[in-house]
Amino acid sequence: MVRTFWWQSLGVLLLSASGSGVLSAQGTGYPALSQAQELRLAMSAGPLTVSQHADVYVMGSNGFEKVVTGRNGWACLVERSASNQAQLAPHCLNPAAEKTVLPAFLLEARLQARGWDGDKISDELKRQFQAGDIPLPAGPAYAYMLSKGQRLGRDGGNFKPHFMLYVPYASNASIGGDPQRQQFPFVGPYENHPLSTIVIIMDEFVDPASVALPSQ
Repeated sequence: MVRTFWWQSLGVLLLSASGSGVLSAQGTGYPALSQAQELRLAMSAGPLTVSQHADVYVMGSNGFEKVVTGRNGWACLVERSASNQAQLAPHCLNPAAEKTVLPAFLLEARLQARGWDGDKISDELKRQFQAGDIPLPAGPAYAYMLSKGQRLGRDGGNFKPHFMLYVPYASNASIGGDPQRQQFPFVGPYENHPLSTIVIIMDEFVDPASVALPSQ
């Protein structure tokens, strides 16, 4: 999916999590993570009271694979971008977003695993949204992106902890938002798109090191 990020690079943030068994099937160019690192990163996307009981996905050879089955209807995963392979974008999706946003994320990852580039993936996602093959966000659907281990800038830096409400085809003009005035809600990282979100900046990161890994 092609994304024009307004996140500013603040310097590379090193992951503090440890673990063995690097997931070699994440795709050429993506940062290599062990499964333990990816679990911690994914679960640090949301408040720990939520993410410790959520479904958790990691990237495998054919896209995302569920490795933890939760009990609260939420889903946590680390999204990648074919257009910016330095990026690691931990999301924690609420139950409505698990039903209506996660299908697009899973499709995007499958296409990345097949070697599709960002433009081709973007076109295919839009085609499937228009055809009704994947749902538009509804619910209300929202996600947390609170991880201190996020890598969202162009050069692999981080942004800020934030909350995203999915509002298909939203624009800053429609809500009076301005990405340069981030003390107020604004639309990002892109506008007029099926996966447009209203972004609300939050106060605190969640550290991946504070995540208690589930027994497997």
